[in-house]
This record gives sequence, structure tokens and C-alpha cells, in this order.
Amino acid sequence: MNKLIKWNDKFLIGHKAIDKQHKKLFEIAQEANSVLEINDIKQQEEVLKNVLKELYDYVEYHFLAEEQLMENLEYRDIDKHKELHKHILDELNALSDEISHTKLSEIIEKLSDFVQIVFVDHITIEDQKISDTIPKSF
Repeated sequence: MNKLIKWNDKFLIGHKAIDKQHKKLFEIAQEANSVLEINDIKQQEEVLKNVLKELYDYVEYHFLAEEQLMENLEYRDIDKHKELHKHILDELNALSDEISHTKLSEIIEKLSDFVQIVFVDHITIEDQKISDTIPKSF
């Protein structure tokens, strides 16, 4: 199993609240690694469901905060960015739906891929574009 990617300061975009939220997203995703240390399959499934629910809820909360920031900055690509957010939430939902009929190790592997592809790429590419519009005094 791949270990989930951990937070790295290279993911900072320069907005204290958003950076703190990004870091929290990685921490929640990291909790999924502990699932395989649990011996009871039902308990593993329940813990993973809870982690994915917590992750979904926090991602949703974070996206609202990020979208508010973009509105405050009059970010020109806000509609495109909101669409990316919707797609990410849809992917998390799909991952949650797979729990009951997919091996947990595969779900965790998919979550690892999700963190790499979605979190890391979204933060380092798309959110970095927002960073470029944040005034230093903001």
C-alpha cells in the first residue's frame, strides 16, 4: 500500500486560513492509513467510512471558504474553479460508495491516488493561481 502524501510547506499558497485548511485536509486523509492496523473488518470499514465522511465535510467547508476568498478577490476564473471543486466532491462521493463492495486496501490505495492527483495537483496548480492574485496585505 502506498502511504498517503503528507503535508509539505511547498503547498502553501500564502493565505493563512486557506493554508491551514489545506494542511488539515492532508491530516484527515492521513487517518485512513491507520485503518489497516485494525483487525476487525467491520470496524475497518466503519472507521474508513468515518474518515471519508470527515474528509468530505471538511473539503466542502474548505471549498466554501476558498470560493468566498475568490469572490472577495474578484478572481476571474472563479466559475471554472467552482466546477473543479464540484468534480472533486463528486469523486469523494464515488470513493465512499465503493467501500461496501471493494477491498479496503484498494479504497485506501485509491484515496492515496486521490490525494496525490487531486489535492496536490489542485493546490499546486489551481490554488496557486489564486495565490498570484492575493495582495500582500490581504
